[in-house]
Amino acid sequence: MKTRAVAAAMSVIALAAMLAACSSDDDSGSATSECPDGNVTLSLLRAENNPPTNEYIEQWEANNPCYSVEVEEVPWDQLATSTQLIASEDGGPDIIEVDAPNTQTFAAAGLLLPLDEYLPDGYEDAAVGASIAELTYDGSVYSTGMAQTTLGLYYNKALTDAAGIEVPTALDEAWTWDEALEVMQSCQQGDAANADIWGLAPSAFGNGTPGNTYRDLTIIRSAGDPEAAEGSSAYNTYWGISADGTTADGYLNTSEAVAAAELYQSMYQGDTKVTSTEGQPNAFIDGKACFDLQTSYLAGNLAADAPSFEWGISPVPYITSPIVQTGDVVLAVSSKTEHPEAAAKFAIDLGIGEEGLAWVASNRSFPSVTTAEADPDFSYLSEQPLSVLYEEIVEWGAPRPPSTHFVEYDQIVSQGLQDIAFGADAQSTLDAVVSQVDEALAR
Repeated sequence: MKTRAVAAAMSVIALAAMLAACSSDDDSGSATSECPDGNVTLSLLRAENNPPTNEYIEQWEANNPCYSVEVEEVPWDQLATSTQLIASEDGGPDIIEVDAPNTQTFAAAGLLLPLDEYLPDGYEDAAVGASIAELTYDGSVYSTGMAQTTLGLYYNKALTDAAGIEVPTALDEAWTWDEALEVMQSCQQGDAANADIWGLAPSAFGNGTPGNTYRDLTIIRSAGDPEAAEGSSAYNTYWGISADGTTADGYLNTSEAVAAAELYQSMYQGDTKVTSTEGQPNAFIDGKACFDLQTSYLAGNLAADAPSFEWGISPVPYITSPIVQTGDVVLAVSSKTEHPEAAAKFAIDLGIGEEGLAWVASNRSFPSVTTAEADPDFSYLSEQPLSVLYEEIVEWGAPRPPSTHFVEYDQIVSQGLQDIAFGADAQSTLDAVVSQVDEALAR
């Protein structure tokens, strides 16, 4: 344990040194008529192998010749820690890559710069609603986002055809979870205890066990209703946390949430199980599952490396109200930057500007502004099967429960859902989750 503690301490020291090196305190070249402020170097902190990629950064530099961008990378699991260290360091990066649900956490801590005065005209009308919701704190916008992502119910057409299943591909024909589970049982092959072909592929999120908030909390929230009376049990269940972010009591442990958690548990336990608690990350790609509840990134992987079967995407099932949770990595500006206008321009351009949209289109991802729909490069947004995912984002998308303590919320809820999937009592587990979440929110 001592060795781990020393290693952890050294990791933090290394991060602090890296952040200090990112500082742009003295980064201006000589002034010229073209660049009256000299050539300014902006520093960007991003996770390894994440956008914005160097190709599009270089494109931005070519379009903005008075500026250059210096990139520092950290492993993904150190990105949040690196950002939090900025508060205690002099200088630091000008632009920071942030996991979207953490935006409010870092904004509340004073680490990020509001972008309102730099946003293009008409931004709020063009932005996807879920992006505005997850990237706004206390009335100010802290990022425009880059790509949006969500979940889809992928299906193996060879297996569903063999089982005589007609899979819906329009949002208004989406299955309820009761209907979906019945279909998954009919498609499953072999003993339910250890099927040869699973109805639903085991989770490929995290360490391969069920419970991931992004994937599985969607099922619980779908038991709520955003159109119900504000403050009602149904309304609260849909949101999963109070509007002021101070409590999950009466939101995560409502009667609707408990019933949804019991349905969720039935997917993993007993005669009704359609999937496994043991991770099998390639089950769907290997033809060992009829369906897979996966992110929109799977579509890109399947298109790039086609499996041996025809596949499609169905809208995510729901209990009472359709919902998909959204959020991807975004670019934000450090509150400590000495070049706020230039840093904001970079963050916005690489998000919803020429360079950002070019990157999104090249990956056949989903933009965070609907104005891209008219761009010929985004014709795939209206074509099956990717149109299903885009329509979900625009019509059903909701951020993961907004909170200035989302990191703790995410960890606690994920563990609780995992316990339920493995057989724990739904009511008592959700009550315990609420207690832990509220303790974290009170810090």
